[in-house]
Amino acid sequence: MILTPTLSTEETAVQEPSPYYDASTDTLWMFYSGGWASPSLHLASCSGDADPSDSANWTKHGRVLGQGVGGVAGPVVHSTVYVESGTVYVYAPDAVNGGNLQCYSCLLADLPAPTWTLHGTVLAPSGSATGLVNASVVKAGAGDYRMMVESSTATQWQTGYATGTSPTGPFTMNTFPVTGLQIGSGTFGGPWLDGAAGAWRLRYHASTTSNIPTSIYEATSTDLINWTRAPAPLIVRTNASEVDQVADYASATSTFGATAFWDGMDNPHSAGVILASTVSGRNLAS
Repeated sequence: MILTPTLSTEETAVQEPSPYYDASTDTLWMFYSGGWASPSLHLASCSGDADPSDSANWTKHGRVLGQGVGGVAGPVVHSTVYVESGTVYVYAPDAVNGGNLQCYSCLLADLPAPTWTLHGTVLAPSGSATGLVNASVVKAGAGDYRMMVESSTATQWQTGYATGTSPTGPFTMNTFPVTGLQIGSGTFGGPWLDGAAGAWRLRYHASTTSNIPTSIYEATSTDLINWTRAPAPLIVRTNASEVDQVADYASATSTFGATAFWDGMDNPHSAGVILASTVSGRNLAS
């Protein structure tokens, strides 16, 4: 594991890693959720030429958004990051106005002490998608942004597909839920999207029944609506910290190389850690 809850603001859990490598400063930034009862967005960094899977190479910068920081009084959790042209965009649920997904932005050059701008709601609940979280955004072309987004429903977490014309939205839900990701009657969420138009790849976590336990899977699609899932999981629970979930896959490529990140959860004890591997797939089991 690379990050464990050591700061008071992290309480008993760190989770939901969202990394970005800044080549201009050779810095690997890691945004993540810290805290369980009072969660907020935290930030850590690692030199681009250092091994990101070694916890000794990470420096924590503490809480950067939420719980009174960055102009947000309440929690910031289930958030993700997209970076374009020197601007960092954070997507997070609106804790005040129900299930809306909001966007905040700051300048990449201002890290690790960002000043945030709130852009308001970028995607509103629709149909059975009632609580939007964990959005993964990719630019497919000029004025063409694709979003895979998780949402709560009446019974479980599922994943849908939305489109927009800018990182700050508004986005419109195209399809919810998408097909091919669900295993049995289980949950499917925590999407991490990459690829390009006609050749998309998704890493996500899923269970076979209910919401837990989860493993991390890989799927491909040509249209972001109909997905083909690889039969075997990419990452399974192996470490003692991965009690009932491996979840929230993310990846980044720094000077050191490509690194996969995910969280290991112990939901009964409100605990979580962030893990990493520089091997492609933990079956990948290091």
